[in-house]
Amino acid sequence: MLHSYENGAIIVPIEGGGAFSVDHSTVCQFTGMKDKNGAPIYEGDIVMHKDNNAERRGDINWDSKAAAFCFGQDFLVHYHSEDMVVVGNKFDK
Repeated sequence: MLHSYENGAIIVPIEGGGAFSVDHSTVCQFTGMKDKNGAPIYEGDIVMHKDNNAERRGDINWDSKAAAFCFGQDFLVHYHSEDMVVVGNKFDK
């Protein structure tokens, strides 16, 4: 559960265990998809897509005009998640 306040935000896990301070601009939405290893794919993730024709690396982003998740400039729904692997997140340092 995310709680915002004047100077930032905290996340409180539903199962308990305390609260964690977070930068609210790094909290991302789950796409509803999992990669070939079963890892959930979130907005802001960097993924590698590999099929028989090509290999491509890109980030997952939200297109508010289209109301859809995108892989780079293309709609995410055009890609099979079993051909994707999450390799990082644009917020990881």
